[in-house]
Amino acid sequence: MFFPWPVIFDCKNLLSRFKKPFKPSEISNPDYTIIVPIFKNPRFLKNLDYLKRFREKVMLCTIDDPENTEMMAFLTQLRAEGFRIIELREFKGVDTKYYLIKKSFEIQIYDALRRKGVSIPETKYVCLLDGDTTPEDDIGKVCAVIDENNLDIASVRVVPSASSNFIEKMQKIEYNIAMLARHYYPWLTSGACTIGRTNVIKEIMERHSLFFWGGDIEVGVMGREMKKRIGHTDFKVYTEVPNSFRSWFKQRIGWFCGQFRIATINWDKHLKHPLFLLYSCGLVFLMWPVKWIISLTCWWALPLSIFLYIPITLLVNWQVRDKYMVLFPLYAAFQIFVLPIFGFLKYLQLLLKYRINGRIARR
Repeated sequence: MFFPWPVIFDCKNLLSRFKKPFKPSEISNPDYTIIVPIFKNPRFLKNLDYLKRFREKVMLCTIDDPENTEMMAFLTQLRAEGFRIIELREFKGVDTKYYLIKKSFEIQIYDALRRKGVSIPETKYVCLLDGDTTPEDDIGKVCAVIDENNLDIASVRVVPSASSNFIEKMQKIEYNIAMLARHYYPWLTSGACTIGRTNVIKEIMERHSLFFWGGDIEVGVMGREMKKRIGHTDFKVYTEVPNSFRSWFKQRIGWFCGQFRIATINWDKHLKHPLFLLYSCGLVFLMWPVKWIISLTCWWALPLSIFLYIPITLLVNWQVRDKYMVLFPLYAAFQIFVLPIFGFLKYLQLLLKYRINGRIARR
């Protein structure tokens, strides 16, 4: 009879009504650099048109691979167009993305580029931007908000760039609900785009675990542990999302891997946020077998929970209501019942592969 009680946790988005995000500034602070990690194929850099508008502020980071002739030709073209590019030696012991970002802050990299005649501005702010993410406007408007409100790190409003088929529509609702949670959990920073003071991001990246899944939130959690001021801004960035069940399922396994690492392996980092800890660690992972046992022994438990979630999801998230939201509880139930075990196994796989446990460094 107690099974539907987890519904209470999903009422926490009511808090978003009392904690509003910062509005983007009308003016722009131009003192920033955009760091974009790019990988082994030019097709992964999908925001090139946007980056060309601000090319003098962009620093592209990639792996030096002379055998990849297609990528080398693409980099040559980008250099001719005025982009600054850091090419790093591949390191097999860690995942590539955060290795590239971390190395991009190292002083010897800057010195090497200066010797090659490449100008590296020592800007006050930095934006970590994925290659499949396009901001709606000038990032300098977020930098101005950081400056005006004495923040150290700003999370932004991430929006799917497409919502045509069912899986994309569900992700649009999912992202909108998640962005409401950023109102009161601004430290849940997104890998799509995070903006902050350069000295703060540099200090965080020096101690980053380099574990990919959950590596974006690790930036915010570490910033919170360092007592930095983190705020959420209502600045839209559009990111590409999976458009098929297969690609979505593969991504979500990684997401649950990251959630397991952030919430369970680093449970002690969230003692001051008991609702987050109880939900993300306790309800999602520790109680996963209990939910299955109850569902298999009490046939009405799962249908009743889904039925309760339909009006509650709509009412709690009324600010981002959508006509397809009545289907969202089914989408969420599939994730919460199926994916935690896959996420846990993915974590074990990466632990054995990279020998990195993903523990977040203490302050």
